[in-house]
Amino acid sequence: MRAARRSPTVVLTVGKSPDTATRMEGDLDPAAIRKKLTELGAKPRTIGGREGLAFDLDDESSKSRPSSALAFVAPLNHVVAADSVLVAGAGAAPVAAMLNDGGSSLNDRPEHVAVAECLGDVVSATIFAPRQPAGVSLYGVGLRRPAKTSDQPVNVVCVLPRVAEVAQTFTSRFTLQTQVSGTPMTQLAGKVEHDEVRSGKLTVRRATVAIKQGAPVALVHQIADRVELPSLADPTVP
Repeated sequence: MRAARRSPTVVLTVGKSPDTATRMEGDLDPAAIRKKLTELGAKPRTIGGREGLAFDLDDESSKSRPSSALAFVAPLNHVVAADSVLVAGAGAAPVAAMLNDGGSSLNDRPEHVAVAECLGDVVSATIFAPRQPAGVSLYGVGLRRPAKTSDQPVNVVCVLPRVAEVAQTFTSRFTLQTQVSGTPMTQLAGKVEHDEVRSGKLTVRRATVAIKQGAPVALVHQIADRVELPSLADPTVP
């Protein structure tokens, strides 16, 4: 789907599945995006007072659409694309809520900007808050963009502390001696390096992970999906 002239500069997903919405900001081509979605079967629909497109009514799936197509359109079930902003989600309500969030830019959220700057040049990334407020404000995980396709994958984990003790906890627990889902990190990664990234008044702790051949390319995404990061970074979590 060649709908954008280049990758979005800022991407943020908010909410808890399935009530999530994703907002992208950058050098997008809204007309091309709307054209492609219309070709795939999306219909005009007003979402949050804006002109948008929808495939189905909220989370109900059209039985006439092939399952392979459904897998593709689920995160794009409801879309509003205008100017340099695209907001999409499975349900209309989360999309409308994000559209009506005071019209603020993602760049007005210093915590998210700090984590995004920590992640750097990545081809895929997720920024999310912990399920329960504790010692960490935000987590970010990403797959770094390789210089060439033959390069071994490099993953990045970013942790925005709420309490100062996070720095010591993260650097001492997230190491090659760590076990993730019962597997020693030494079998999955060749190196784990820690540093910090400053963004304005915020400091984000970062771990850069060199993935071994045969290990999952997006290893840190899997660690995040399994909710294992808090025990590796948050001093309030045993």
